[in-house]
Amino acid sequence: MMKVELNVEMRDLKTKKKVLGAISGLLGVVAMAAEENKITVIGTADPIKICKKVRKVWPCANIISVGQEKEAAKKEVAKKEESQPTIEQIDWAKAYTTFYSYPTTHYYYPYQEPPYYV
Repeated sequence: MMKVELNVEMRDLKTKKKVLGAISGLLGVVAMAAEENKITVIGTADPIKICKKVRKVWPCANIISVGQEKEAAKKEVAKKEESQPTIEQIDWAKAYTTFYSYPTTHYYYPYQEPPYYV
């Protein structure tokens, strides 16, 4: 895992949301943190692609440093991944009924032949 630090001059919370939203869409991004004018991205994504994506949203972005992350951050990420339920632990019937909780009403009208006039 690599740790990429970017210098982005973010003026307000709206800009910060835009930048973090753009970064979160990249493949290989595991964690993000934003401070005043500094964004830290942890993952396997290419630093150049991260910077290009940020520049599409907010043009003043520069790479400060690229390096390996510390072991403490790796342990936190591993702990979060372990806490997520696996496919075997999810009760699919319960999840399906809560998602589709509205009852459906079916109306049945018996078929009647039209009267024949002779």
